[in-house]
Amino acid sequence: MLGNNHNEAGYYKVPAYGQGKILNQSVWDDFNLESFTCATALEAAQRVARGVPTWRYRHHGDWDNTKLYPTSGAYHGVDLHMIFGASADVSGLPEVAAQTEAKGHIRKAYAAFAADPVHGLTKQVGWPAYKPNKNTLIELSLNNNPQPVYSKASTYDAECAQFLDTYKAM
Repeated sequence: MLGNNHNEAGYYKVPAYGQGKILNQSVWDDFNLESFTCATALEAAQRVARGVPTWRYRHHGDWDNTKLYPTSGAYHGVDLHMIFGASADVSGLPEVAAQTEAKGHIRKAYAAFAADPVHGLTKQVGWPAYKPNKNTLIELSLNNNPQPVYSKASTYDAECAQFLDTYKAM
């Protein structure tokens, strides 16, 4: 099981701003792609190619009690609130019903994977194993909908080819 948040850069904008750096959105978009979306896509594809049971997710949750600032979105680390349930404690704002439901689904998925990393997510949660060209990318909290949505990875991975040389050099 591997994945990333929809706007990982949302977190990194805070320390950049604190250092007096204001970067344009295209820089942040490339950062999201190269460091998170495409790296996750490559790792997932490599696991599938080697027969490793793989589930890939993308977390979109953008709840009022997890926002760093109005447009932070699903930033780096925000998904931990869904696992550990600290968003209301940290922010002082209560969870909404959809957030509580989404949190339940995500916790169930983590527990199923921990109990059975080969079959748990499919048998206990109903998530499809990842296949890059099929609707198997698990979108969590898309538009703050608590139910997972299954999409093609190309929705997010289409621009990843530009980073392949960078990954090969590592």
